[in-house]
Amino acid sequence: MKRTTKTSTQRSGFSVVETVVAITLLAVVTFSAISMIESGNRFSRSTLETTAVEDLSQQMLYRLERELANASAHQPAKAFLALPFPSSETTEMVLDSTLGFPPFGSVVIGPGTATEERVAYRTLTPGQTTLEGLERGFQCTTALSHGQGPEVFWAGHAEWIDDQANPQPGDRIALEEGVEVYFRGDGVGFSYRIPVDPAGGNNVLDRNDLHWGSSIPGIGQTTDGWMCFYYEPKTVFDEAVENHDLNGDADYTDVFDIGQVRRRSWSIDDPTQLEDVAWGPSAVLQEQCNWGGDLDNDGYGDPLFLWNEGALMLHIRLTVIGSSRVLPTTRRIESYTFLRNRPESTAEI
Repeated sequence: MKRTTKTSTQRSGFSVVETVVAITLLAVVTFSAISMIESGNRFSRSTLETTAVEDLSQQMLYRLERELANASAHQPAKAFLALPFPSSETTEMVLDSTLGFPPFGSVVIGPGTATEERVAYRTLTPGQTTLEGLERGFQCTTALSHGQGPEVFWAGHAEWIDDQANPQPGDRIALEEGVEVYFRGDGVGFSYRIPVDPAGGNNVLDRNDLHWGSSIPGIGQTTDGWMCFYYEPKTVFDEAVENHDLNGDADYTDVFDIGQVRRRSWSIDDPTQLEDVAWGPSAVLQEQCNWGGDLDNDGYGDPLFLWNEGALMLHIRLTVIGSSRVLPTTRRIESYTFLRNRPESTAEI
């Protein structure tokens, strides 16, 4: 019988093949493991960012609730055009009242109508009813001519319409505790006042009523003071650029503002006396050119602040984005806050 014996060369060759195969398998496994770790790290970072933003936004919501616990909501920042307002006018807009309007910002003329227009203004004339330094056709609207009398909102304000059975064509609809509700305005701000002691102490009582106003640096507690929360855009999330359908509507055509809620206090006698501070993270979403619009593709508007005067209830909705670079994720944080004090009329102030 002939025996075959493996030479050292044959044994060595086989070992080399095994080694190459083993190294290749090890490289594949190692590469896969690294990829999984990197993917896990990206997911972990995104989750942490989203959680951090959500926590900060929740803290902001608590602060909002505490701030408004004893506040009184004026029939906030709503007036009428006192004079005709042609489309070419950029100097001034005259209203019947500017009570509750911040010293600078934007207004909506004819909210809910076919002639709705947003106008930005830079100054508010002290003690008068004039907005100056105008930018017409603001927020993607068109400059139009308006006659005397149309309703004018501070653009931040949004409230339930009185006649829910007969909305105007431009009125929006929100879902309030499972009930469809028509509202008017953008809903990215809220105007209010708090109890103050104009003498500078702790006595906020005015006989059987309260002194209403705000505290302003350089002035102190004053009944001439007003306050508001408002939305300020900071950056933009463009679905087409980011290649991500953020609101899940099966397209990449939406553009969102990412901004911040801020608080402003000012004096109606001297609007140059004011305080303006950040109130939360720069992570709050609104659809560009459609503030107060549908953010989650459920068919209903999502204003940040929606005021129900009849129930003295303010619905606060915060839709925040956790990460705009890796796995962008949105979260909804909301609450219903009751302002126990009755709204004030213009005549009472």
